[in-house]
Amino acid sequence: MEQLILIVSLVSKQLFMFPLVSYGIFFIVAVALIRVLLNGKLDNPFYSISLRGYIFVGVLFLFQYFALLIAAEEIGQNLNRQFFKLVLLFIVSAGYYFAVRQLMITDQSVENFTMSFFWGFVILEIICLLQIAYIYTSKFLEPILLYIGSRFEVQDAWTPELYTRGSFTVSNLRVNGLSREPGFLAAMLAICFAPFILAAIKNKVNIFFRNKVYFGSLYYLALIILILTLLLAKTSTGLIAIILILILPVFLSKTKTSLKWLMMTIPLIVLGWGLYTFVPTINTMLNHYIFDKGSTVSLPMRLGAFSAMKTTVIKHPFFGVGYENTSFYNLLYFPGEYRNVSEYKQHVMMNYFSDLSSLGGLIAQFGIVISTVVFVYFIKLIKDIKKYANMTKDTYYIALADSSLFFFSLLVIIGILSIDISQPIYFVSIFYFIGLRKFLWRKSEVIK
Repeated sequence: MEQLILIVSLVSKQLFMFPLVSYGIFFIVAVALIRVLLNGKLDNPFYSISLRGYIFVGVLFLFQYFALLIAAEEIGQNLNRQFFKLVLLFIVSAGYYFAVRQLMITDQSVENFTMSFFWGFVILEIICLLQIAYIYTSKFLEPILLYIGSRFEVQDAWTPELYTRGSFTVSNLRVNGLSREPGFLAAMLAICFAPFILAAIKNKVNIFFRNKVYFGSLYYLALIILILTLLLAKTSTGLIAIILILILPVFLSKTKTSLKWLMMTIPLIVLGWGLYTFVPTINTMLNHYIFDKGSTVSLPMRLGAFSAMKTTVIKHPFFGVGYENTSFYNLLYFPGEYRNVSEYKQHVMMNYFSDLSSLGGLIAQFGIVISTVVFVYFIKLIKDIKKYANMTKDTYYIALADSSLFFFSLLVIIGILSIDISQPIYFVSIFYFIGLRKFLWRKSEVIK
């Protein structure tokens, strides 16, 4: 059942209209409880949290309380609902943390959990390939896509015009997987799946099926399919993700491995340039959706949103403005020279302006102090995973350690854009690596 975790986590539709409460959290907790009953053993992860961890959570809630008090005066309305959302966020996070720890106790359970990333990738790519086939060839797939769209696709309530025909793909002839828009799909593919493929290629390890022989050609094929999907998503996020996937292994690997990767990357870059230059369809697509965005409303909106977020952080550096409370400030601090843009006027009419940078939004919400502590924690997490994996001298776990480095690097860099970080798959992925550190620590202690 662990192998189904990522498949269910792809479905981000909310249940009971509560934020963050999706099919994913119920499924993973249910699987964890079943495992506890079958094994007759409960691993209480909350006992292993240090005093510093509980102090951090307490300080975070205190900071958020003051942040929302200050924001309530500035906005002129009660913000108790936002504090309730923050409490719900921690309840959901605790649920993921508890469940993941139950599912990462033995070597086999870790392998099964890791395998779920493979099945999640396969299912998501099948959905994307169906969408690509519909867009470019077979319109008879429309009933299937309408069913997928109505049942499993996340649809943004603020932009219903994107789903007039019941499915984003059918309505806009663009690939979106199960996400709200193509950019979120591109981010998900790059952040949650590419790290495992890159780590497998780097270490020549069958990371998804440990006991099977490693076939490099299959992992390269998976990487090519992923990159093509990012390209056909027709979004600047996808293009940035492709560039990062191709160059990160060069900078995050040893010299010899970096040179090998560079030698493989150069032909791909040349091929990409050739396709862009000599294939009119690809040239038109990239120009329309990516390179010519600077001449449309996209660039002014991004510049305006970045400026507004910068002002928000500067004016509320210590406490932040409170969880999910940046919309008011995005509108308030939006620069005057960009306010004539039609898209900004639409946001004013809706009285809502979502963050166009997930990383910047988190800093604005929680303040510089809390954000810095979290950033330092992730750096230590990566180092610990690497240290404990090296102590095992097992190439499989060393590959998983490399995937953690790729994952958090892509999460932070692509997170500068908007990536819809509240999707269940990000919670599962982050807690997977947190659970991996604890598992590897136990394993290293046995080796000692």
